[in-house]
Amino acid sequence: MNKLNLSIDALSLQGAQLIKSTKTGKDLLVIELDSSRMQKHNNGKVYLNLDVIERREGADKYGNTHFVTETSSKEERQRGVTVPIIGNAKTYTFSKPRQDAPKQEKPRDDWEAAGGAANDQDIPF
Repeated sequence: MNKLNLSIDALSLQGAQLIKSTKTGKDLLVIELDSSRMQKHNNGKVYLNLDVIERREGADKYGNTHFVTETSSKEERQRGVTVPIIGNAKTYTFSKPRQDAPKQEKPRDDWEAAGGAANDQDIPF
């Protein structure tokens, strides 16, 4: 089984900037996206499509096997527009299959441990 661990630089997204909140003083990530980059759904959620692409040359010196970009439209690809690499991903392979807990033998009671039915010839009743 494989797992991808993904990390992105949110400020590399086109139109992203970090600003200070005037109310709380906390940092806010604001992303001004072209409507073609996001999908608004009826459930109120907004999705950003990203492409995870395997590196042709294999893993880099940090073990990253993939890179992440914003998804480009067909028109952008035809015009030769390049989208920034916004992150990397590593593949983790779990080669050892999951093992069930070892079966435990049924505990023997004292009667069986002492020989059980094999010793019952000595009993007078």
